[in-house]
Amino acid sequence: MEYRIVTRYLNDIKALENLPKETAKDLRTTASRICELEQNILESRAITRNITDEQYSVISDEEEDMPEIINRFASDEIYQAKLKRSLSYLEGEKSRWEIEREELLAQGKLFRRMAIAVLVSFTTLLILLYVMYQTSDVDISLWIFGVLFICAVSGFVIFLRQNTLTKESRGALIRLNQAISMLNVERMKYVNVTNSIEYSKDKYFVKSAAELQYIWEQYQDKVRDQQRFMQNNDDLEFYNDKLERLLGSIGLADDKIWLNQVNALINKQDMSDCRHRLVVRRKRLETDLRIIEE
Repeated sequence: MEYRIVTRYLNDIKALENLPKETAKDLRTTASRICELEQNILESRAITRNITDEQYSVISDEEEDMPEIINRFASDEIYQAKLKRSLSYLEGEKSRWEIEREELLAQGKLFRRMAIAVLVSFTTLLILLYVMYQTSDVDISLWIFGVLFICAVSGFVIFLRQNTLTKESRGALIRLNQAISMLNVERMKYVNVTNSIEYSKDKYFVKSAAELQYIWEQYQDKVRDQQRFMQNNDDLEFYNDKLERLLGSIGLADDKIWLNQVNALINKQDMSDCRHRLVVRRKRLETDLRIIEE
């Protein structure tokens, strides 16, 4: 039985090698296409994309909105950087006006002390002049007018400077309050945009919009890989059916076996090797048969 099976295989090889040109060409073309598709499927399975299952699942749920999501994420990062610079500037302005107001308040205190010191000094001097006037016959009216004049001028100068310091201190306070108000608004904006960014990071398992863009590209590549894989599988099934019909139309003793030896239908060397193995196998069987008969 085994000898007859081997002989049928050899007859099938002979039939395949002696096919009409058109049939042989169609058979080789179909077999070549099957080999190509099988290779494509193997290569598709070997491809790995830098995207986790969690990322793939999340992105697939929002596939249509991903370009807009990425753009919004990138815009939030740009806005966050802008707010960060604005906060840094406003913090500087706040510190500046705080320092300036403290300096103005310190100067105001100094001038108030100076005013008190001048008032005490001139009061003391007037008392001394009055005592001199009472104890002597010296005419001190000129001195008194001089002291009063100097006292008036000094007081006027101190008053003007004190008034200027008060105005400047109020202006510094107004600017300080404006800086604090703007700082609070910018901080609120910064917190909101930062929360939005952190939400996107946690949701898509990324660290930046650039990484999300990369993951989105990896997702698209993986989707295309899956589509090609499914298409190759469908094509492979089609060509396997076609090959089976072609082999069945030739009238081989066993056409199913060639579905697993497609390379032999394309490569003459593979077919030759197959025939050689069968010939060697049949010779061994012939030898065994002669031994049994003897």
